Amino acid sequence: VEHGAKVGFEDGRLLGLQRGFDLGEEFGTMYGSTLFWIALQSKSPDLFSKRAHVVIKKLLVLLQEFPSNPTNESYDEKLELIRNTFKQAKSLMKNTSSIPSSKP
Repeated sequence: VEHGAKVGFEDGRLLGLQRGFDLGEEFGTMYGSTLFWIALQSKSPDLFSKRAHVVIKKLLVLLQEFPSNPTNESYDEKLELIRNTFKQAKSLMKNTSSIPSSKP
């Protein structure tokens, strides 16, 4: 029984590390994309629709207020809200045909 508990504990630790890494990677992608869109907006305020501006600002606030403790009661709810808002922002960015290319 003691050996099984040790193996189970180690397996749980490794699974937790992997899940944390995956979540950090996902969170970093969403945060980096949001900062990129904000930088684009600051250079060209008319580049995105008004709705896109609102969604991007909301996403930034959600990302910045996300609890760092996974035992927080609202952790999963907030994570799902962030994911959904990010999907909405990506959809709005796809509908933006006026993004200038970097080619001269």
